[in-house]
Amino acid sequence: MSSIGQRAFASFRSFRKEGEVASAARSTSLGENEIWKHYNLKNGIIIIMQALEIVIMFIFGASIGSFLNVVIYRLPRKLPFLRFGERSHCPFCKKTLEPKDLIPIVSFLFLGGKCRHCKKHISAQYILIESITGLFFVAIFLYSGWTWQLLAQFAVVSFAIPLIVIDARHKIVPDVLSLPFIVVALVVGLLLHPHDWISILLGGVIGAGFFFAQWFVSKGRWIGSGDIRLGAAMGFLLGWEHLLLALTLAYLSGTVVAIIALLFRLTKLKSTIAFGPYLLVATIVAFFFAQPIIDWYLDLIWIVMSPV
Repeated sequence: MSSIGQRAFASFRSFRKEGEVASAARSTSLGENEIWKHYNLKNGIIIIMQALEIVIMFIFGASIGSFLNVVIYRLPRKLPFLRFGERSHCPFCKKTLEPKDLIPIVSFLFLGGKCRHCKKHISAQYILIESITGLFFVAIFLYSGWTWQLLAQFAVVSFAIPLIVIDARHKIVPDVLSLPFIVVALVVGLLLHPHDWISILLGGVIGAGFFFAQWFVSKGRWIGSGDIRLGAAMGFLLGWEHLLLALTLAYLSGTVVAIIALLFRLTKLKSTIAFGPYLLVATIVAFFFAQPIIDWYLDLIWIVMSPV
């Protein structure tokens, strides 16, 4: 349970039982009703504060998502996205957007998904990325609470989202994102698991080596060089044990999606499929839920192998 849940549960439980309330009433000059009012007020304040924290995290995540949209749009087109002072503009009429047009989610809804000037429809990707990033940040906050790991987890997700979208749409893994992601993954991996530094370093070598071998043997026909960099980042972030889980999840999900796409003729047999999104989604899943998944799998094997 997160620190938020623990605080809420502990505060709500403190005087939940009538006997405890009666005991508190006897030890003070207040009656039981007054005691109940006091702690109901306290619990109400705590709930309001928790709701405010969630709203703040969502707004923060949506704001980060707004910047990620800039990266997703400009990076494949080789446009600068870190040039300070440069204002965002409409991709159609090139009019500079006003501050009121740049409020995450709100501006898109208020304008009906259209440019204020030329009235052309803006891609729904913008509100989707902002909403998804906001929800991710809220979920991570509820999962971790106010801990230093929170910023590390935010950083991992903030790199993963644009890499997923860019590779899915353009089938490229930009160096300007994947190389810093390797560094971030290594730092986060060592900070979260300082005693498992051998596993972290070995994971990076195994992850990069696994995809490099495929790239070398196929001369780049099976996978691209971007997958090598993603493999290194995956290994540094997860360690070699959880890297194996992430690779298994990525190949299983990729195979299932490919089979469904072939069955419904959404793709052709010789079509290329961007594998980066499967690797990154599997990495996020393993990053947060590796041990529960492994425990579930081992329990399942135990049940299947146990004699009736």
